[in-house]
Amino acid sequence: MKYGKFVACCLALILVLGAGCERKVTNQVTNVVPAAQRGTYIGSSACEACHSDIYTTFKNTGHPHMVNAADSVQQAGHYPDFVTALEKPSDLGWAAIDRVIGGFWWKANFTDAQTGGVLKGHDRTFYSGDAALHDYDGSTNGVEGYTCAACHTTGYQAEGHQNGKDSIVGTWAFDGVQCERCHGPGQLHATRPYDNPMTIDRSSALCGECHYKGELSTISAGSGFIKDHQQFNEMYNSKHNALQCVDCHNMHVSLHPNNPGRAGAMTNKCENCHLEETQSFAASDLPHYNNGVACTECHMPKAVKSAMATGTYEGDVHTHTVVINTSATASMFSTDSSKVNPYLTVEYTCLKSGCHDPSVNGNTKAWAAANAVRVHAPAISDVTSCFTCHSDQNFALTAAEQQYEMSKHGTGETFNENRINSPSDQACEKCHTNEGFVAAVTGVPAVGNEFTRIACFTCHQPHTTGTLELRVKTAATLANGASFDRGNANTCASCHQARRKASTYVTNNVTLSSRFGPHHGPQADMLLGTNAYEYADYTYEKSAHTNSATRACLDCHMANSLYATGGHAFNIADEEADYDNMKGCNVKACHDNSITTFDRTASADFDGDGTISGVQTEIEGMRDTLAVLLQDANLIDSTLVPVARTVATADSTGALYNYLFVGEDRSEGIHNTMYAVGLLRSAINFLETGDPNGESKKAPRIVPIASH
Repeated sequence: MKYGKFVACCLALILVLGAGCERKVTNQVTNVVPAAQRGTYIGSSACEACHSDIYTTFKNTGHPHMVNAADSVQQAGHYPDFVTALEKPSDLGWAAIDRVIGGFWWKANFTDAQTGGVLKGHDRTFYSGDAALHDYDGSTNGVEGYTCAACHTTGYQAEGHQNGKDSIVGTWAFDGVQCERCHGPGQLHATRPYDNPMTIDRSSALCGECHYKGELSTISAGSGFIKDHQQFNEMYNSKHNALQCVDCHNMHVSLHPNNPGRAGAMTNKCENCHLEETQSFAASDLPHYNNGVACTECHMPKAVKSAMATGTYEGDVHTHTVVINTSATASMFSTDSSKVNPYLTVEYTCLKSGCHDPSVNGNTKAWAAANAVRVHAPAISDVTSCFTCHSDQNFALTAAEQQYEMSKHGTGETFNENRINSPSDQACEKCHTNEGFVAAVTGVPAVGNEFTRIACFTCHQPHTTGTLELRVKTAATLANGASFDRGNANTCASCHQARRKASTYVTNNVTLSSRFGPHHGPQADMLLGTNAYEYADYTYEKSAHTNSATRACLDCHMANSLYATGGHAFNIADEEADYDNMKGCNVKACHDNSITTFDRTASADFDGDGTISGVQTEIEGMRDTLAVLLQDANLIDSTLVPVARTVATADSTGALYNYLFVGEDRSEGIHNTMYAVGLLRSAINFLETGDPNGESKKAPRIVPIASH
C-alpha cells in the first residue's frame, strides 16, 4: 500500500468527553507480594546498595524520622542539616528520654526512658516554627501512653510492649517509617531480588492508613483550623478524590521548605491539568500571576495546624481541600466548629501575612470576597449548559474521541513529556506539547516543567469561547514569509511546515550536521509549492492541489471513512486494515470517483526507468536516483543521513535539502506532484551535469496534467 507512509498532517482536534486533565494515569497497586515471599525486616540501609539514589533522598525526608532513639538523635547528622536544630526539655537530661517523636518538621515530642510513655506538661514539646519549647497537654507534668507506633514505625505488631516498657502499645522492627513500611519485609528480595519482588502500592489508601483521622467522610477541626494528619480525609471529600497521592507527590523526596532538592518532591503541577484555569489566572487584571503567586497559595493554604498557628487564619500545614467558597457569609466549619465543610473560605486563602495581612485596615473577609471573583479572568457568558458537550448522548463528540485516540497525536507518538530546559530546544514545545502550542498561539508563557500531549484543548477552546471554534483564526506564516490561509487548516499549517527559510538556510560553504534539513513535516510548504531550494533559471510547476484544495488538509485527512482513517483520526491510510481513504479525492468537485489508488498512473516516466508507473512509485524512483548521487558527493551516508561536517556549495547542498524536503513531506508526491518532481529533477540534473536544466541520463519528457 503505497500511501502507508502518508501520516496525518492536521492538528485540528475536537473536544472529547471528560477532557482537560492530561495527567499520567497511575495504577493503584502494581504488585502485591504474599507474606510468604517477603521474609523478615532488614532495615532501609540494606536497600542502599541497589537503590542508592532513592535511599539518599528518602533518608532526608520526615518518614524515617517519625520516631528516633534518643542516642541516635544526639549523633551529628542524624537529622538533615536543613532542619531546625532540636531542643529537649531543659529540666531533663538525655538519660531521662527514651525516644524523640518527630523533630524533622513542625514539632517533636519526647518519651519517658522508664515507661516509654509520652512526656506531657510544661515545656514538653518542641515547635520548629519558633524553635522553642511549649506545653503539651496542659502544664502539669506526667506521662501518657504511646499509642501511635502503628504509623511511626516499621514492622509494627499491636501485641506486647516495645523493649518491655508498659506505656508503649505494641512492638516494631525499626524506628521510623522505613522503606519496608510501604514495600514489605525485604529479606528475601535482598537475597534473590528477581525471584522475590517487593510490593509496589501506589494507591492513596496506603498513605491513608496514617494520613487520616476519624471517619473518612468527615474532616475534623479544632481551634479555628483543620486538624493535622487528615490529608486522606481531605482528598476523599474533594474534587481530587479520583487522584492518587503519587500523581503529584514523590514520597522519596522531602517537601521541607529548606530542602535544597525540594523541587523533586512534586511530580506534577496544577497547571498541567488545569490549563484553562491557568490561562484565566494569567489574564486577570490583578497582579497575582505576574507576581509569581502559585495556585497552591490560594487553593492549598496553610489552613491546617499541626504545631502552631502563624497568623489569625494561617496554620503551619497546607490543606488538600482545594475548592474555595468565595461568599462573604460562608463558614469553613460546622455550626459547632468541630467539622470542616468541603471547601475553603476567603479569610484562609487571602487574609494572611505576606498576602493581605488581616491586621491592615480594610483587609476584611468582605473585602476579600468582593475581589475574589477577579483572581481569574471573568468566565464566558454564552455557555448555556456544560452538558452540551459533557453528555453520554453527544454521539458526535464520542465519535471524535474514538477517532482521535487512533491518531498520531492521540497515541502520543509526537509527544515529548518533559519540558526541555535548553533554550535552543524549547522551540519543540510549541508543536510537540499541548502547553507549548497554546502558549505560542495565545502569547501567554507556558508554565510548569512537565507538559502534556496534543489534545482537544490544544486546538479548541470551549471553556474560553463557549464554542468548539479553533484557537488559530488567522493565516499561518511559513518560514519564508509565505501565507498559508486555508481556514481551519491554518491550525495544521501552524506546525506542519518547514522550520527553515531555504533561501537563507542553504548557502555556500554551509557545514552540514546529521540534523540538516527542513525538519519534519513541511506539508504546508509542499502544498503551496514554496520554500524548497529552487535553482536559478529552473521553472518549477505546481499541481492543481495548490489551488483546488480550498480546505487543504481537511478535505482529505478529515473525510469521514472507515477504520482508523479520516475524521479526527486524521490518517489517510490504515495499514493494518490495508485500507486507503480516498473519499476526499473522489468528491464530485475533485476526481469524481475516478481515484482507485493513491499511486495512480503518472503523466510521464519521471524517474527515467523506461516505464510510466504510479505517481508515488515514480517519486520514489527519483529519490532513489538522487540518493545515489548524494552518496557519491559525500552528502549523505549509507543510512541516508546527512554527513556531518561536510562543507559544500549552495547548489550541492540544495540537492540534499530537496531530497529531504520531499521525503519529510511523506505524501510521495500526492500533495503537489509537479513541485516534487521539479525539486528532484533539478537536483538530479545539477549533480549529474552541473546544470539544473541539463540533460541527465534519465531525463524524461514531463507533460503536466491538471489532475496532478
